Amino acid sequence: MYCWGGLIWSTNVDPSNAIDVANPTENVSPIITTSSSPQKVKFAKFLRENNIVMYSAYWCPHCHDQKQLFGKEAVKELKVVECAKDGKDNEYELCQTKGISGFPSWEINGEIISGTRDLNELATKTDYQGDLNF
Repeated sequence: MYCWGGLIWSTNVDPSNAIDVANPTENVSPIITTSSSPQKVKFAKFLRENNIVMYSAYWCPHCHDQKQLFGKEAVKELKVVECAKDGKDNEYELCQTKGISGFPSWEINGEIISGTRDLNELATKTDYQGDLNF
């Protein structure tokens, strides 16, 4: 359910998305293709405002799956930390300090939980009181 390392993530190249990639040689996550409901955007803002962090690696397919659950608009609201040492804008040392060994990992109130999580499960773990109609 989460990445340990050594996996390669690839996607089909879609020329129509080329404008979204500033520099295709940078080690960045694949483009999120799903849309976000207003409820998902509000939930993502709640997570960021409550210092809930998603630790990710650009090459991890499970991290991409987690982001797809939120959708492209909501992901922009999340606090996502890149842990891959060769990832763009990485915070590798922070990830090492936190003991992050699997991806994605969530830091919720000082506790690290690993694996792709259903949004309702994240809502329960974070005591989110908003609309759960994701």
